[in-house]
Amino acid sequence: MVLERYTVPRLVRQRAFIDREKYLKWYEESVENPEKFWGKHGKRIDWFKPYTKVKNTSFTGKVSIGSRTVRQTSPTIASTVI
Repeated sequence: MVLERYTVPRLVRQRAFIDREKYLKWYEESVENPEKFWGKHGKRIDWFKPYTKVKNTSFTGKVSIGSRTVRQTSPTIASTVI
């Protein structure tokens, strides 16, 4: 598989919300303490009904992504899209 790299135009980089340094810092934070990271960044979204639990997963042992991971009695919808 051949991957191509494209140079980001300077004006686009200047206007971007996040740069490489911030991305790498946020990535490390998200891995080291996901609850804290997503608790903070989840507040950037305008929710119709605020969430009550940041995460219901584990990245140790057998990782399961299924219906038990996302369990709610009523839909929680954000009024903005990332």
